[in-house]
Amino acid sequence: MERRFSRRRAATSMAALAVLAATVTGCGADDAASTGGGAPAATPAAGGEVVLPIDAYALTTVDVGRLGHARTLLAGDCMRRFGFTFDAQAVEADLRDQVKDVGLHGNLRRYGVTDDAVATRYGYHLASTVEAPAAATGEARSDHGLGQLTAAKEAVLFGTTADGKALAQVGGQQVPRGGCLGEARTRIADAGQLGESAVVSRISAESFQRSLNDPAVTAAIGRWSACMKAQGHSYPSPLEVAATFDLENPTVAAKEVATARADVACKRQVDLVTVWTRFEETYQKSQIEKHAQELQRLKADRAEQLKRVSAVVTGG
Repeated sequence: MERRFSRRRAATSMAALAVLAATVTGCGADDAASTGGGAPAATPAAGGEVVLPIDAYALTTVDVGRLGHARTLLAGDCMRRFGFTFDAQAVEADLRDQVKDVGLHGNLRRYGVTDDAVATRYGYHLASTVEAPAAATGEARSDHGLGQLTAAKEAVLFGTTADGKALAQVGGQQVPRGGCLGEARTRIADAGQLGESAVVSRISAESFQRSLNDPAVTAAIGRWSACMKAQGHSYPSPLEVAATFDLENPTVAAKEVATARADVACKRQVDLVTVWTRFEETYQKSQIEKHAQELQRLKADRAEQLKRVSAVVTGG
């Protein structure tokens, strides 16, 4: 999703781009463009992830990583023109842990933990926290290739002076509108929106929020809660369980594993995920039909963006 970068968050914003960077070449424009036709039904994927109809029009986790990677590389090349050093190798990153954390479509924990193997190994922890604590906190991948972000670097990066005014020139060179990040954005998306579209994000968020008030879903959650209580775990909703454990500590406690496994078993017993996805699938399909032309246009735009991203990342 397109983000508005603030000077105050410069370092963390660029670090986030580096964390999301990816060099994976197997999931690009062709994949984004090939998912056509009618909206697919919700289907389970590896690790318990659900694939919902709107995902056909959304960027995958890998796509988002590649887009961020390309934008960082383009911004870095721009910064070099103004005399700053940029280490492209520093932004190389691997998205395997990102995909393991949230899934290819970002739905892995949409309904909490739903896979017994995941519950047994990680409890409610993210995989990256357990397997690579430093990477999970951003310590291992915080380098955005520009070194320390001084005021001079930030000015060119964002295209604004310290008091928020547009920066016109530096050293006789015209600063791109929006700085080097703005130039990078334009080279990938032209005048369009960079990254995930607002309508796709809205449909995904709305279907989930509305599901929480659906009688069938709330009834299934009630049955899940009763099942959990019978096993000694008192929770009104599966969305509230994870917060009761220390997820920052990379060590997964035995109690957490036991609770997570009971959680998964109860979801299966009451068929909660099926009921939940059924509502979301129906709602999303209705919205996809309503916004069909816009979504098809956005899909084509995303395919073009990912082609440009692939060319930047692979040097093509």
